Amino acid sequence: MQAYCRNLQRPGHAAKELHIHTNTLQYRIKQISRLLDADLADPEILLNLQLACRLAGDNNITIDNQ
Repeated sequence: MQAYCRNLQRPGHAAKELHIHTNTLQYRIKQISRLLDADLADPEILLNLQLACRLAGDNNITIDNQ
């Protein structure tokens, strides 16, 4: 999520930064949206997520699907 926000919601750029395929990033973003029950196209929601990521700092919040 942090890379996605840092790259201004450009999946290609964020995927490159993360060294993953663009489809993988888009899948993960959809999963985050589903889990949070949030529309990530909404600028206010996206701002709140960006702030939450910044507040989390170096804690490296991850989503574990296992």
